[in-house]
Amino acid sequence: MSSVKDYLGYYEQSYLFFFLKKFDYSVKKQIMNPKKVYAIDQGFIHRLGFNFSENKSRILENIIFLELLRRGKEVYYYSGNLECDFLIKKGLQIIEAIQVVYSLTNENYNREYNGLKEAMETHHLKHGLIVIIDIDLHQDKRVEQNEIKIVEAWRWLLSKNSVD
Repeated sequence: MSSVKDYLGYYEQSYLFFFLKKFDYSVKKQIMNPKKVYAIDQGFIHRLGFNFSENKSRILENIIFLELLRRGKEVYYYSGNLECDFLIKKGLQIIEAIQVVYSLTNENYNREYNGLKEAMETHHLKHGLIVIIDIDLHQDKRVEQNEIKIVEAWRWLLSKNSVD
């Protein structure tokens, strides 16, 4: 078991893989909770993973994660009753919550929206962001509130800030 842990540490030190911690004010809880894994190269995901589908949302999430690192953000994920892909910490506070989904549809809307909303409420955030490639919602489901913004991934990637 320790040799597997050692090898994973080597991969992380060589910047091949990144391990994202669940946010908690307790460092011990951060260490004990499961971590999400991201790769520097999408080829690792395709070659080494067991893919039963294209998993476009996971690939987009990996791209957004790498961009957050490139922008120098301190990144965590949120997990309570629901999950939010990314929390951005600055100093001692969580300042942003970001949910990433390839295609926002009527089928996944509640899961994505509610996970982001729960993270925002937990960390007292007024604004949240859903990053997408495609949107396929009936008009009545669209988020038109000031608190949550939906932005296309290409537009977010070209922006200077995480939340525009």
